[in-house]
Amino acid sequence: MSVICILLAVSGLFASGRKDANLSAADDLIAQGKLNEAILFLEEYIKRRPENFDGAQRRIDRIFALRNKYTDAANELIDVIIEEPLNDEKKLALVDRLERQESDPTETERAFVAETKIASQFTYYRAVFDSIMKEGAALLNGRRFTGAARRFADGLTLYRSDFYEDFAGTELLEKTDAHLTEVSKALDSYEALQNTLASAAERFNAALAEYDTDRVLESYRSYDGVLREYAAVRNVFMRAGLYFQTSFAQMKKDNPELTEASFLPFAYRFLLGRTSNPDTGIVRVLDRQWEILCSQSRELLTAFIEKKSTDIAARLPDAAQSTTADSQKLTRIADIGKEFISLYTLFEGEDAPSVPSFYASYDSALDYNKVLTAYVQKFIAQKETFDSEKKAHDDISSPPLRELQKNLGVISYADTLTSYAAQKVAVIQTCAADIRALDAARSRFSAPPWESLYTALSRSLARFAGENDAETLRTWEKLSSFVVRSSSFVRERYETSYGEARALINEGSDPSVSSQPEEALTALQKIQKDLAEDVKAATVRFDLLSGAPAEPVLQNPGSQLYAANLRSARSDLEYFNNLVQRIAESSRLAQNRIRLALQAQNEADFRYSQALAALQREDFDASRESLQQARNKYNESLSYRDSQTLRAQTDKKLDALGADIVRLENSKVVRDVRLLITSARSLYYNGDFEQAERLILQAEDRWAVTNVEQNPEVVNLKALIGNALSIRTGRSVPVTDPLYPEISQTLNAAYQYFEEGRQKINSGSRSAGMELLNTAREKIKDVQVLYPLNQEANLLALRIAKFIDPAGFEELFRQRYNTARSEYRNPATVNRAYADLKDLYEINPKYPGLKKLIYDMEVELGIIVPPPDPQKIARAARLVNEARRQYEANPRNEIVLNGVLSKLDEALTLNPENSEAAILVDRIKTGMGGQSLVVLTADDELLYQKAVQELSKGNTITAAALVAELWRNTKLRKSAKVIDLKNKVDSLL
Repeated sequence: MSVICILLAVSGLFASGRKDANLSAADDLIAQGKLNEAILFLEEYIKRRPENFDGAQRRIDRIFALRNKYTDAANELIDVIIEEPLNDEKKLALVDRLERQESDPTETERAFVAETKIASQFTYYRAVFDSIMKEGAALLNGRRFTGAARRFADGLTLYRSDFYEDFAGTELLEKTDAHLTEVSKALDSYEALQNTLASAAERFNAALAEYDTDRVLESYRSYDGVLREYAAVRNVFMRAGLYFQTSFAQMKKDNPELTEASFLPFAYRFLLGRTSNPDTGIVRVLDRQWEILCSQSRELLTAFIEKKSTDIAARLPDAAQSTTADSQKLTRIADIGKEFISLYTLFEGEDAPSVPSFYASYDSALDYNKVLTAYVQKFIAQKETFDSEKKAHDDISSPPLRELQKNLGVISYADTLTSYAAQKVAVIQTCAADIRALDAARSRFSAPPWESLYTALSRSLARFAGENDAETLRTWEKLSSFVVRSSSFVRERYETSYGEARALINEGSDPSVSSQPEEALTALQKIQKDLAEDVKAATVRFDLLSGAPAEPVLQNPGSQLYAANLRSARSDLEYFNNLVQRIAESSRLAQNRIRLALQAQNEADFRYSQALAALQREDFDASRESLQQARNKYNESLSYRDSQTLRAQTDKKLDALGADIVRLENSKVVRDVRLLITSARSLYYNGDFEQAERLILQAEDRWAVTNVEQNPEVVNLKALIGNALSIRTGRSVPVTDPLYPEISQTLNAAYQYFEEGRQKINSGSRSAGMELLNTAREKIKDVQVLYPLNQEANLLALRIAKFIDPAGFEELFRQRYNTARSEYRNPATVNRAYADLKDLYEINPKYPGLKKLIYDMEVELGIIVPPPDPQKIARAARLVNEARRQYEANPRNEIVLNGVLSKLDEALTLNPENSEAAILVDRIKTGMGGQSLVVLTADDELLYQKAVQELSKGNTITAAALVAELWRNTKLRKSAKVIDLKNKVDSLL
């Protein structure tokens, strides 16, 4: 670009001349390709011999043509590098062409050509490398394993001939060649192994899928041999890759300047794969196929063991000998699973796939399954012994349970039961130990496997132990149950009556429960009178039950039912003794609730009087606050002592006072909002949009004090102001902007470069001037990146364009004008279009149609106010007259008043200056007294507070349901806090 600028500068300085013999020197320089020297020579020649300008100009034209050819060749080379990176031949041909065309290029051009020439060969091989890696990865992911391995092996030819030439006769070449030979053989072996591998895997997996134990044991032997052969083939590739990798690392250590553009780094990556892509490399192909095969077999093996374990679990309660045989076979299958995992140890290399982490837990699961099957065999043997002994005991023993039910002192048969239980102690202890061992083995798993077998076995052992316990403990369990039955009956009666009394107090202060402390006191006094005799009876029953023998009833192993009955009897006695104190405590709580209710009611009355006083002095905020405090305190009183009378009275008087607050304050709100609307509209008309926005937002907030629906005038004016502000956003950088100093400095620099560049060009130094102007343009771009619509930057850019090319600027001006004219109606481009038109107006305010277009656009966008429209003014007047007649005919009909307000809103939209409409609107809204609800009823306030609590806990759905219940009451839709809560909940759904 710099050479072209120089040529343009030189060619524009002269317009006439004649040939001179000295021009032959320029011809020689051109012929030698020394174009820069030729330019300088011609420049000096024209200064000395301006009369020979034509001859010099012809030579300059020739230089232009040669430069264009050079530029075309350079551009073509760049295109080839980008679009055809693998076309090495084409790149080298273009490099040769550039060297022949320009014998003395610039340093930048010379470096570019040299670097391209050096890199072309590496670029070509690198592209082939990437292509092979990509294609091999695609084949691998498509599970075309042999094809993927072969494709990666194709890359072992890259740089191979250079490597063999460079290292001929060395040990490195000898070992490398040996590894490559082994790799070639291993590839053949790998392909040849596929059918055998697939067949062995299919036979083994089929046996597993069909749950054929004998076939599984038989087919695994051949499958194991094929997998070992597979691992040996895989290790050939691993050893070769590791040797190539370590050899290159040593070469790199000896020569740090060594690059990756050689055989070894390419070769080991085709064998081991790229660290950045796990889908590359021959080793990873074999590892992936191995993992898929193992995963399939492991899943089937797991399903097989699970199925066989489930089958054994289903038959375990029968304790048949066939179950023992099946469990022994299952142990052998688990051993196969452990051998299958151990095959991973055959893999070589630091990056070899070790046993996957999940296989550790899988191995433990197999061990655990073997533990379960061992205990299954042990249990079946023990159960057979137990059944034979129990049958013999049943034939000679029959406990006299009926005598126990008739006479509580008869317990002689307990010795017989104890003797029988003693015979089973050893078996019971063994069962308990077995269950503990099973639980310990199972506890090592966060998600234990073989749950069906564990559950069946542990249950069987538990039942087995339970059968022994039951025989020993049955009699005393029935005795203890009989003893505690009568005590429980009395206790339940007291629990019911005392619970009902406590419920009347509402100890938890649940707002949804009615609190009645006076009624609770009466019930508590009656309970206390009946308690003395029942305490004596409970003492006698407990002494009888606690006389049972310590063993085996109380311990070793003990009866849970008997212990529970004994605890129940003791609990009954403690309950009766403690009930007196609890009655006294509940009585005190009831009395305290009555006192708190009175205290809260008195404070609520005081807050209500404060609200009245504040309203009389027109302190509406204080009146609202005191009124809400009164509501809170009345609710607090009702939570301590419910009173429908107090609830109804307070709801009525608080609601009436709230309505008075809204009605009286609303007249002031209407006046305040009218003043704010008028002031904001005036500022808007004067173009002070920021201040207008501040006032209209104040009007919006002020209106919301007594109204829940938006004010149409405020909404419309706010929209106009917002639109005007958005149009002007970004045109200037405010001093408050953190980037203001930087942007200001950048713009100043751009102005300075512009002035200096203009002076340079005007003084004849066009090349230096253009350089300064280009620098100014770069500075302008720095500003436009952050602030695309900035007026200073855009105007300066236009002035620079106009100065450089006045004729072309006219076309640029026309295009910018037409583009803005067509885009300003599009919301997405309106800001850009408006900014462009304003900038063009600064440059040429007399351009045909520009001023009118800007005016029409500003009117349409609301930036300026158009002249009054007589038709709209007349229409507004008619609407006001219609509204006035309807209002005067029905001044208190709310439905009619809403229709009147709609007409007046339309009139103010057509003619915002219609004072009659504004006065009538304010009059009606003042008379309607506002819409907001200041205070809720007691029940609604409780429901509101509950919704707030649920929302604060994060229970959005529950809160939404409560808010929906509130919202069904149309009156509550006028409460600001209910509306705010609903908006919060809705935003979270």
